[in-house]
Amino acid sequence: MKPIINLSQPIPPGKKTVIQCFTGSGLVAGIAGNVVRYTFDLEEVGTIEGEAIPAIAVVRHGLIQNPLRIYADDEMILFICDVALPSTVLPSIIKSLFDWYVANNAERIYLLAGLPTRKSTSKDSPKLFVAANVPEACDEAEEKGLETLDKGVVYGSVALSLLEGRKRGIPVIALMAESVPNMADYDAASKVISGLSKLIGKKIPLSSIDFAVDPAIDLPSAEEEFFDLDDEDETDDDYFDPSELK
Repeated sequence: MKPIINLSQPIPPGKKTVIQCFTGSGLVAGIAGNVVRYTFDLEEVGTIEGEAIPAIAVVRHGLIQNPLRIYADDEMILFICDVALPSTVLPSIIKSLFDWYVANNAERIYLLAGLPTRKSTSKDSPKLFVAANVPEACDEAEEKGLETLDKGVVYGSVALSLLEGRKRGIPVIALMAESVPNMADYDAASKVISGLSKLIGKKIPLSSIDFAVDPAIDLPSAEEEFFDLDDEDETDDDYFDPSELK
């Protein structure tokens, strides 16, 4: 049974910017997504449910909350997934989301994510990289001072979303910051928020970032999105090994 999107209220008509946040390394997507939600005062308008989705929910302030939520206003759609999902579930959820994005006039989609490539002892500022599914999107990112990922591999929700967008002719841009995999990485989330602000042309203050993550949510042990093919100077601990998914 395919995932079902349940709306509590209709989505306003008109073209939309979509921001998609699947939890992963450093909780970067969740932190950044919630900063976006607070900044633009987005209202929850729906959830995703389905038999294939794990039996798990989030509790905040004593109240149960669906871990896959949709927020929206007249110009923006924000999707946040607070829990790590099995790789077998992701394709059907991504396809259902893109069906729904298209039906609601998605003009461009931004993916927020962390790259599990940073050590907790690192004092260097995390780097932000951009990957996209059309050349024009890469050009746009570079014009706004963002660095495109020259070579590497993306996987998980980011890979599926970039490919699904290309198949449907929708520009999709992934903003991925180097992050510490097993702890909430606010520095990496700040980098992603800053890059998103440049791309959408809207100010996103970082004043609410300390409130944008729920420490009760466990970090996934083996998720997301990137490993580098060429950097031989780093130790094995610096990069996620895709064989861990087996």
